[in-house]
Order: sequence, then structure tokens, then C-alpha cells
Amino acid sequence: MQSEMPLDQPLKLPSSIQQETPPSIPDHMAGIEPWVIYDLKSTIMENVHFEHQLYGPLNSFLEAIFPVRRRFMTKPQGLLRKVLEFDESEDEYMEEVSFGSTGGIHRSRNHRMLLAPIVVYLLIIPLAAGAEDEKFFPDFITVKVTPQLPGKPRQHLMVAIVEVKRNDKVSETEALKQVAKYLQRAWELPGHSENLCAYLVMGQKVHRLWMQSKGRWRADPPFSMFEAGDKFTKALCETAIHHWN
Repeated sequence: MQSEMPLDQPLKLPSSIQQETPPSIPDHMAGIEPWVIYDLKSTIMENVHFEHQLYGPLNSFLEAIFPVRRRFMTKPQGLLRKVLEFDESEDEYMEEVSFGSTGGIHRSRNHRMLLAPIVVYLLIIPLAAGAEDEKFFPDFITVKVTPQLPGKPRQHLMVAIVEVKRNDKVSETEALKQVAKYLQRAWELPGHSENLCAYLVMGQKVHRLWMQSKGRWRADPPFSMFEAGDKFTKALCETAIHHWN
């Protein structure tokens, strides 16, 4: 059966997503392919030497929970860029900014000048094209995609962030601080779910972080990925169902 939009045909905006009754949480969990769960669990239990050995199993796990047919996309090493303040994006600078897929206004890769106030003067500091600070790269960001017309900014709604750490490579405290920065940056962007959470996976242990208010994050007590009730899978399935249509 041929795709409705093969790559060798002219670009055409897809129709709106077809509405359907979301599955229940138990049904959605039961629909995950057994090999996906086996591959993730066995890899974690083996205490693999490198973090990247978990990327494949976790990516398959997330894609099973957030299916592409419901227009979810999981981005490995998803980019969280610094949002420019309003006075940094006035009309005279609009040619030097770019619009991100999550609704933020960012410094353009073509930007070559930085205006920095020093006492009462403006000092012009040349920068190399593409210079941009404070870029964050969580291991995985799952988004809900709304296709846009060609030339329009992409529209991605962030629904989940997942970061993986080796227990013997970084302290739990430092890892939590890092993931908290990711979550706070995501909340600065317009394109985030109202219930966006970040998950820190350290071996079998999972931390769930959430925003209490602007600039204030909280972490639930950590739990084992393998404990009764399958809390990790259940929480992610609940998020997918919430954004099903």
C-alpha cells in the first residue's frame, strides 16, 4: 500500500488529525509491544557501561507510548534554546532572530552583533555567526506536532522530558539540578503542556520533576521503575492519553 504522501511527490499539508476515543490507561499499557518492555528492562538490569546504550531502548519505549500516528514525535537530544526578552526582539532586531518550533523567539544563527550595556554606554561586541549561549540538550523531548504550511514556524507542544544518567558518573543532586534547568527552560517557552513533567532515570530509579509555579520546581519521591504498579509507564501513558487528540 502506497503512502498518501510519498517523498517523491509535491509537498502537501496533511489534513487535521482524526479524532478518536483515547484508550484507557490499562489498555494503552497493554498495547505496548512485549519486546519493547523486555529490551528496556533487560538493558537497565545489565547496568550497561555507557549511557548511550540506553538511548535505543528508551526511544522505542517512548515511541510505543507516544505513537506517531497520533502525531507525537520524540526528539533525541532535543534542543531547548534561551528565549529573548521583549526588548531584545524589537523591530530593528527582527532580522536577527528566529522563531522556534515551541513558540519562542531566539537569537538567529546569522546574528553577528550583541548589544551589551556597560555603565551608561552601549558597547558593540562582535560575535561569530551562530553564537548562542545557554543551549540545553535533554536526552529526549516528546512533542505533539501540528503541521504548518511551508514557510511557517513549526508548531510543537512539549509533553514530556526524559534524561538518563549513570549512577556512578554524576551525583543524584547534580543530576536533579540539571534536569530542573531543562524543565524551567521548557516552561519559559510558550509551547509546553500545562502538565509538562521531566523524568530523571538513574538505573532503576526514576525521579519525576514538575513546576509548582514560575521559577519553582518540585520533585516527587523517587521510585523504582520496576516496582508494583508500573508507575513510570502509567504516568507516561496518562500524558499520552491526555494529548491523544
